[in-house]
Amino acid sequence: MAQWHLLYTKPHKEPQVNRLLIERDIETFFPVVQLERGYGRGIRVEPFFPHYLFARFDARVGDSLTLQWLAGVRTIVHFGDRPAVVPDEAIAELRQRMEPFDEQVLHPGEWRFRAGEYVEIVKGPFVGLDAIFQKGLKSKDRVQVLLHVLGSWNRVELGTSEIVPIDQRKRG
Repeated sequence: MAQWHLLYTKPHKEPQVNRLLIERDIETFFPVVQLERGYGRGIRVEPFFPHYLFARFDARVGDSLTLQWLAGVRTIVHFGDRPAVVPDEAIAELRQRMEPFDEQVLHPGEWRFRAGEYVEIVKGPFVGLDAIFQKGLKSKDRVQVLLHVLGSWNRVELGTSEIVPIDQRKRG
């Protein structure tokens, strides 16, 4: 019986492995995202899970032995002596969650944060203050947040490394 398994690939070989699996009529799930490169350099497509992709095959009939040596594959992820099985429900959930990003191009900051999300500033002159993430900017790794300073909300540009999401439970 065919089940979903996880393949670990060599660096940047995920698209090649995906193509080879499809050519062998093996169902795959290879989620990708489109990221704006910044500075007008266009868009790049990156794997959502670098080095990994999902394939549906029957490990009991020898498929795993032939796939193990497929060009670009390092290994089939195992737990003990058995290939790890990914539940169908997990794949369905991942597909559903990735669907909104199929056609969307993300700015670097939008990849990590969502508009309206509360963030904490962890570096720079505003360290320790809370802000609201507004948007990613075209320049690489820059974001715009709303910061409540001197009685009003002000737009401030920061680097993505200067902010972290705030756990909503802590905001209580």
